[in-house]
Amino acid sequence: MLQQTLLAQLASRYDFKKANQIAKLPQTNPFIRAWMALDLSQPLADSVQANHIDFAAQYQQGEEHFKYNIKSDLVESCDKRFASKADLKLTTANKSIWIEFHMLHENDLPIKKERDKLYTDAKRVTALRQALPQDDVILLIGLWGSVSHADMHYFQPLDNNTQCAYVIDSSLSGSTQIARLSQMKKTADKRFLLAAF
Repeated sequence: MLQQTLLAQLASRYDFKKANQIAKLPQTNPFIRAWMALDLSQPLADSVQANHIDFAAQYQQGEEHFKYNIKSDLVESCDKRFASKADLKLTTANKSIWIEFHMLHENDLPIKKERDKLYTDAKRVTALRQALPQDDVILLIGLWGSVSHADMHYFQPLDNNTQCAYVIDSSLSGSTQIARLSQMKKTADKRFLLAAF
């Protein structure tokens, strides 16, 4: 439920017109993840009432650092220099919220290599959630383009009967703006979508 609540708070604090302008340009792809972290950091911090923001923050609890092992799909305790990093860490009075970003252009969806990168990010975030149960670990996924019924199976690993992901549709407003990822509006209209997993 945190994902849905976070998106609802963000929807009232962030102007998605700018995201639409930047995300539609394929040449921004190498930089867009860093841009998302910077541009969304303050609205996200305001949404959760964070009292501190860190970028490229190492995953840790107290003095213990953690890294994600892609081969075992497990999180391991490690030396500080080997720790995995979140794009953004928001510290609140009660906990830390670790956020990673991923961006897809509509042309990336049919490419298995690009989808596998997304699924790997989702696996890492899931494993880190289990390792840091007192905190929140979230993957925010930007998607620019149109989404058809045929595209929906690409999102099944993120939103299914065992886990939920939610999405803000920047072309909508009001109560219809946020939906389950599997129930997002299918349309030929190109726009920026922000999903929280």
